[in-house]
Amino acid sequence: MPPGGGLYGDVASVVLMETQADGVIMIILNGRRGSGFSVAIAEELILDVPEALRRLADDIDRDLGAGKLQ
Repeated sequence: MPPGGGLYGDVASVVLMETQADGVIMIILNGRRGSGFSVAIAEELILDVPEALRRLADDIDRDLGAGKLQ
């Protein structure tokens, strides 16, 4: 599995190893190195990333609409 890319690729790679996950997607807002995202994932799963992000965005929108996130 390749190391994570992006501004925080090194951190994503550590999270991947520590959690023994198949993939990690990190979104960093106003971090020490700036804002951005990093992905560390098994190559065969990379095509699943867009749909996973869409589901996440839909869940956040739903929670905001229900007043669960303030």
